[in-house]
Amino acid sequence: MWKISFRLFLIVCLSGGALVANAQPSNNRSISVTLPILGLVTDSSNGLRPLVGVPGSASIGRALELGFNVTQAAIPPGNDYVLAMTPDRAWPLLLHIRGNVITVQALEAPAVSGRRQNGCDEALDLPRNQRRRNSECGVDAPTSVDASNIDRIALSPTGSSAALFSEKQARIYLYTNLSQSPRLVGTVETGALGPVSAFGISDDGKTAAVGVSDGQSGALFVVSAGQLPRMVASLRHPSAITFLRGSDGAIVADDLENTISRLANDQIFTIATAADGIAGPIAIAASKNNRRIFIANSSSSSVTTIGPVGTFAETRSCDCAVTGLHATNADSVFRLTDFSGGPVLLFDATGSAPRMVFAPISGPQF
Repeated sequence: MWKISFRLFLIVCLSGGALVANAQPSNNRSISVTLPILGLVTDSSNGLRPLVGVPGSASIGRALELGFNVTQAAIPPGNDYVLAMTPDRAWPLLLHIRGNVITVQALEAPAVSGRRQNGCDEALDLPRNQRRRNSECGVDAPTSVDASNIDRIALSPTGSSAALFSEKQARIYLYTNLSQSPRLVGTVETGALGPVSAFGISDDGKTAAVGVSDGQSGALFVVSAGQLPRMVASLRHPSAITFLRGSDGAIVADDLENTISRLANDQIFTIATAADGIAGPIAIAASKNNRRIFIANSSSSSVTTIGPVGTFAETRSCDCAVTGLHATNADSVFRLTDFSGGPVLLFDATGSAPRMVFAPISGPQF
């Protein structure tokens, strides 16, 4: 572990005498003002940039001086950590953000057993003094570290938990307590389920949902702590899954059927269809109170807002190449596009009517 200090926040030094002249004319001092950070975004040069300001008045700052490249980043709404993939590591780095200091922690692949030829497996959390010859398997069963790449990362709605998927291993690793000290709570073996098309994890890390598809037909599985995956529905192509905040219920998108379904108690029911504006859904998010669901539609370059239990649906075009609903620290404000040298587009549903807002590159920084 090591620390990197950099100017994550823009510090504007103001003249104290001018600021407090009426109160104490003779007291000259400097006051530091920290500008708010709405979120973070990767750029085309493998850098990580802050999105500075507030909804409606935000801009993209210069790349942070991390000392390494970031090819992919999973960033929670609170911006208190980043799971960053780098070109030379199979597993992500965990960047803890505290004020203007980042602590970088290597999130190493845990020691897990591989599948034996006769189908025997060693428990993930088997004590070291019990890792010995297994008479049933007839083979030595030591744990080993497989450094296969993590291909995709999904965060829970608040960012308290994360799911890391390795396609080569056909395994999803479930972590909690990411903002403090990450803890592995279990794994989901996906090899027998089928090709993974989408997955999500609950805030408490105890429940995961996995969508699989061969491109034409598929299914949705739910995994609870200490249990095997159980199939809950047939879906053609689950394209996005997100859990609701503080809940074991989830929202699931199918981009072939253009449907949005709600998962509750191992049952799903449809809450929106193509008639409601759903067209190639690629991402799902929810408001903090779970009363509104937001759907990013790639086919129509739009965002659909769904009310409680599908009571209403409103679609707003962004006229953009929408890449997802990337969380910010503001409720119901999401970044829709990636940064490639120009402005990024934000979806802001905080007012009476949703709006699209551009965030340009900021001017010179202090």
